[in-house]
Amino acid sequence: MVKARTLVLDDGTVLMDSTLIIGYFAPRAASAATVHAVGLALALAACEKAVQIVYEHNLRPEEKLHQPWIERVTRQLLAACAGLDIYFTGRDASVAGRA
Repeated sequence: MVKARTLVLDDGTVLMDSTLIIGYFAPRAASAATVHAVGLALALAACEKAVQIVYEHNLRPEEKLHQPWIERVTRQLLAACAGLDIYFTGRDASVAGRA
């Protein structure tokens, strides 16, 4: 099975779901300096949407591409990226760019 995110633990256990991976690391977080769950969730969402777009263009025949779906996933990717920008900078880049 091919997944965008796969974590192989030292004992050989394979975690292939974002929620499982987050669940594995959450109780092991040493301090507040570790990546906050919100930032991680936004980053994972952005990765998932980017992978969906790549798969759509690389695995589906051109004549079968569904543009409304591609546009929807692209909006979701951009929203996740905007959320990351807000998370890391504390400001909304889409609003700042209009000023």
